[in-house]
Order: sequence, then C-alpha cells, then structure tokens
Amino acid sequence: MGDFFHGWRRKTGCVTLALVLVLMCGWLRSFFVNDILLLTFPRTFYEFDSSRFGISLYKRTWVDPNIFLEWARFPQMQLQFHPGVRVPSRINAQLSKYGPLSNVPAGWRWESCGFHFGKGPKPCNDGSIDPRHKNIVTRLIVPYWSVVLPMTALSAYLLLIKPVKVKGTPDV
Repeated sequence: MGDFFHGWRRKTGCVTLALVLVLMCGWLRSFFVNDILLLTFPRTFYEFDSSRFGISLYKRTWVDPNIFLEWARFPQMQLQFHPGVRVPSRINAQLSKYGPLSNVPAGWRWESCGFHFGKGPKPCNDGSIDPRHKNIVTRLIVPYWSVVLPMTALSAYLLLIKPVKVKGTPDV
C-alpha cells in the first residue's frame, strides 16, 4: 500500500477526490439549505451562493453616487444559512417564469444546460443607465454537475493510471 502513493499523480488524485466529496456534500445540501457568503462595501456587495440552481456569483453596484448604505459603511463579511425556507408563491411564480435570473433587471441574459448569466439593466443608447434603476446587477450560475463530473473523471484517471516506469530503475 505504501508504494501506491509514490509520485505526484496518486497524491493529486486523492486531493482531487477529497474536493469532489466536499462538492458533492454541498450539492446535496443545496437541495435543503441555501448557503450565502456576503461581502459588503459602501456601494457594492458581492454574494457567493450555493442553491438548488448551483454555485452562484452575484454582484450588485449602486449607480447613484449619493447612495451610501449606512449598514455597509465598513467592508464586512457575513455567512448566512437559510435552512428549509419556504419560498412565497409570488416569488415561486417569478422563479418559474424567469428562472434563477429573476432578480436581474432587464438586460442581457444567457442560459444553457443549467448555466445562467445575466447583467442588467440594459444601458441607454448614450451608455447611461435609466434613472429608474438604482443599481447594476450581474449574476453567474454554474451548475454543480459541471464541476463535480470533470473532477471525478480527473481523480479517477490520476488514481487508476499505471505509473510510468523510469528507464534504468530495477523492477521491485
């Protein structure tokens, strides 16, 4: 068994497999609990979210320079767990109509195979933002399967590949 872990491939394969197991736990957990890591600044906040749609990166920037969020005076980090939250039927209807990009104002949207990207609102012809919109929102959602499956294949390859014999070394 000691010979199994000689070389970088098998060690890397074990580390990759451990990462896959952590991601699988996150994937299963996301069906029951939304985990959110929130970084706030005076005019911008970033959100890293794990939900039933996948891993989401979200950025909201306030357009009006006069808006100063008192609660975000100093940069801060929050970790939030939302176990078993019942989504109101009004929001559920909106999610089924617009999907996970329902909180992104009308702008540019792209969706394919579980991947979602949205940025809004759409700028006017002169490049300015409509004054009715108070912020610019960008959201990217990557489904768990697109990360877990390639990493599983990589770890299997690294663990199961036969080590290359270096010329000039005796057989053991």
